[in-house]
Amino acid sequence: MTFQRALTRLTIGTLAAGLLSLPALAADPIKIGMTVSSSGNFALASQSGERGVELWVKEVNDKGGVTINGEKHLVELVKRDDRSDKQMVARVYEDLINEDKVDILMAPFGSTLTAAAATISERYKKFMNVWSASSNAVYEQGFNYIVSTTQMPVSAIPGAPLALAKDMGMAKMAIINVDEPYPAGLAKAANANAKELGIDIVMFDTYPKGTKDFALMLQKAKAMGADALFTAAYEGDQMSMAHQMKQMGISFPYVYMNYAVQPQFDEVGDAADYVFATTTLPPCRKLADQCRHGP
Repeated sequence: MTFQRALTRLTIGTLAAGLLSLPALAADPIKIGMTVSSSGNFALASQSGERGVELWVKEVNDKGGVTINGEKHLVELVKRDDRSDKQMVARVYEDLINEDKVDILMAPFGSTLTAAAATISERYKKFMNVWSASSNAVYEQGFNYIVSTTQMPVSAIPGAPLALAKDMGMAKMAIINVDEPYPAGLAKAANANAKELGIDIVMFDTYPKGTKDFALMLQKAKAMGADALFTAAYEGDQMSMAHQMKQMGISFPYVYMNYAVQPQFDEVGDAADYVFATTTLPPCRKLADQCRHGP
């Protein structure tokens, strides 16, 4: 199942529940507002989410719209640019509410931007569907108007990849993460999970947003004797790490990159060979059976 199709199916039920709380105004469209990152660290993933929402809107409108109190309403998607900037996100979501008069909000991509948008959703008591933020911190702030539809909490994500690393005989692990809420939470959870499994953490380094050269950190991880490298970052950084490891001839028996499942990672070519990744969608038994036995 593609990311966009999964988002489409999961979003239908959740947004329908939010839409039912709106007054039915004859023939008026239901306006859903969201921001998309045209540039910056979150651009690639943000635009994938945008395509998923557009699929949902098309599917709903092709069927005549959503039914509220017995009346059909088409869905209108209102998009604005946030440029991967959390300060801009707050201003833009206020504009979506006050100027564009949207009825419901879709969150921006990622925990960093979603946390900023959630403060606006809370202030104006606007329902917001969260499709990508999995940082536990976002949901520990007591927001009453956000619902997450697609992601498991970040604290649960490292469990499967680290169990695999342990089964493969990995004994020493280096952790590298960017200083952002989601990657920081992922790295923290990986550190705790690894220790529970008896994997020795020989390095735990955090780098600032905007870093482009990862050579020193990668060389340090190798020098520390790590046989497993766990990276917690966004896809642009991880693609750069993969390229730089290839260029420097550095390798590890086990490399985990959480965004290596994204289609954009194909651009890395053979530098991505043997990189492990996971999907954060829960497994579907029917789909798993189809993969094993065919449709």
